[in-house]
This record gives sequence, C-alpha cells and structure tokens, in this order.
Amino acid sequence: MPAGQSLIDFLNVVKYPPSLTFLVLSLGFDLVLLSLFSRAAHWLSTVARPLVTLGQAAPYFFLSHWFVYAVLGRAFFPTPGGLLATYLIWIVGLVSLIPICKAYESFKHRMPAASVWRLL
Repeated sequence: MPAGQSLIDFLNVVKYPPSLTFLVLSLGFDLVLLSLFSRAAHWLSTVARPLVTLGQAAPYFFLSHWFVYAVLGRAFFPTPGGLLATYLIWIVGLVSLIPICKAYESFKHRMPAASVWRLL
C-alpha cells in the first residue's frame, strides 16, 4: 500500500511480489495503449509500414542488427562518442536495416510453407 497520500507515493510500486498498484498501473497503461493502437490501425498501416516490415522479419532483424551496428560503429566512430553519436548511429542503422529486412521478407514469402527460411 502507498505510504502517503501524494501521487509520488502512489507511483512508488513494488514489482516482486506484485502489488495491486503495480498491476493497476502496468495493465491499465497496456490497455490504454491497446485501445489507442486499435483506433489508429489505418494510420499505423500506412505511416508505420517500415516498423511492420521490421516486425515481420524480427528474428532476421535481431541477427542482422548486430553486424550492421558493429560495422557502423567501427566505421564512423572508432573511439567512443557521446549520446548524439549513439543516436545518429542508431537511426542510420534502423534506416539501413529496413531495405535489408524488406528483401528478406520478400525472399521468405517466395519459399514454400515447409521451408526452414519461413521460421526466421
């Protein structure tokens, strides 16, 4: 239970064991996001198409992003950079991974349904 009556005391939640406040906050936030996403389905299908492409090739994205970010990090910033350099590499990596994942997605859909390539 919250120690006091302020909003900060209410947001001070305990995850293990799950308190009622933690469950209400986490599930409530998830349900609000689910409702917003369901109402914005048309907008998401057009504007967020690159994210859908990355999501449909998720295991391939997971494996290939290690190599893409390793190459980008070594090529452009051999010494550790700041936060701005990190965000720059992150955005360039995501943009470069979209056509790679789109090409893999089209390759995957050309394979037969029993192919191992359909699992990645």
